[in-house]
Amino acid sequence: MTPNTAAFKAESSPSGAEVSVDGESLGKTPFTEGKPVELGFHTIKASVGQDYREWEEIVEFDKEVIDKTGPNKIVLHKDYLRLGDEEYKNGAIEKAITLYSSTEKGHPDYSVARHRLAQIYLDDKGDYENAIREFENVLSLPENQQLIYKRFAVTFTNLGHAYYLKANDLIKTDRNEAARYFQKAIDNLQTAKQNTRFFPNDNYDEGLHDTIYYLALSYHKLYLLSKKDTFLRNANWAWRDYFDFFPKTLEGKAEYEKARDGAKVYWSQIKDKL
Repeated sequence: MTPNTAAFKAESSPSGAEVSVDGESLGKTPFTEGKPVELGFHTIKASVGQDYREWEEIVEFDKEVIDKTGPNKIVLHKDYLRLGDEEYKNGAIEKAITLYSSTEKGHPDYSVARHRLAQIYLDDKGDYENAIREFENVLSLPENQQLIYKRFAVTFTNLGHAYYLKANDLIKTDRNEAARYFQKAIDNLQTAKQNTRFFPNDNYDEGLHDTIYYLALSYHKLYLLSKKDTFLRNANWAWRDYFDFFPKTLEGKAEYEKARDGAKVYWSQIKDKL
């Protein structure tokens, strides 16, 4: 090796990955004899094709040997997110569920895949318990719970929505459990409301609407169950917020106009009780 180069050694799982440094091929893994790479920062990529994601990392070559072998080897992950998206687009919902479910913690697409899985349970399957579990799986990661990755702020809205629907199902069979779930909905929706500025731009207004709508509904239903004045006042203020902040872009859209018409009925039910 020359004084201004480092020896780069690499293995991968699966083996046979094509490795490049700044776009120039170094060959396929394994290569353990050490290939010369100039000192400095370089973008390393590894690709094995098939159903695997490309691996990429910026590495500083600052010592005699850069060793990506043994416990440090390059690990390529199955592209369950892309495969699941393709199956869902083709209407193969059960296959999509299986693929999204295959992402485990530590997989680079874990949060996104599990979020999409939760949405399928919520929107396509009407399976509120599994939706709650998967949204909570996403928020169990500290970086999502603490909104280091701010795009997951809307997960609190989706989880609150799932809790609300589960509570609604329980009203006739277990009022105490329903009240508990409404409170869980409120807790998550309040967190979402405090962080709406982080909602994705492409569906910001829809996310805002759902946050303030299901928050008002949850307070309203909790009041009907408990008859407590605190929940009555909170429901009144929540409905006021809903009408004050109803997104202009959603006006005229049938789904949201229907929700707003229902909200008028709900609010009228409690105004005369204050």
